[in-house]
Order: sequence, then structure tokens, then C-alpha cells
Amino acid sequence: MIKTLFVQEFYGLTDESTERELYDKTTFRHFLRYPDKMPDARTIRLFKERPSSSGMDRKLWDAIWKQFNDRGIRIEKGVIQDASHMESDDGKHERKKTGKR
Repeated sequence: MIKTLFVQEFYGLTDESTERELYDKTTFRHFLRYPDKMPDARTIRLFKERPSSSGMDRKLWDAIWKQFNDRGIRIEKGVIQDASHMESDDGKHERKKTGKR
């Protein structure tokens, strides 16, 4: 679940988006070592709420960043883009030419 939060944090995903992307992206499943069952949005939300209510979430992230820094690992946040194809306007609604500009 920590790795799930890691993916969510670095790609700026909501709980629902994280659930969807875990099923969709092979690289995310590989990072999680191909678990038999992916967490759903509710499980992710509940898991995040436990440490954040006590302030442990900040300590956890600080410990993770310290390990990266100690090993010289630099991580930048990423962005997921949707590469859906959409039809463009067919041009039927063009302005009528009046001869004036």
C-alpha cells in the first residue's frame, strides 16, 4: 500500500484515478510486483487516513525521501496524459463569407 501511495503522490492522482491507473498501467502493476488484487479507491483512502490523522504520514514521507537522498536518487513528479483520439469539428458551422473583413 505504501507503493500505491507513492504512485499516487508522484503522478498527482486521486484515489479513483489511482485505482483505474493501477489496473490500466503495466508499469504500475510491475512496480507493485503484480499483486493478485489491486486496492480500490476506498481502500486507498482509508489507508491514507490512518497515518494522516496522527501526523505519521509526514514522518513516513520524510523517511522515504531520506532513503532516496542517502542513495543519491532524484525523483521528479510525473504526469499521465490521456492519448484519446477525438473527432474534430467537421466545419459545417463556419461563418458565412460576407466579403467584408
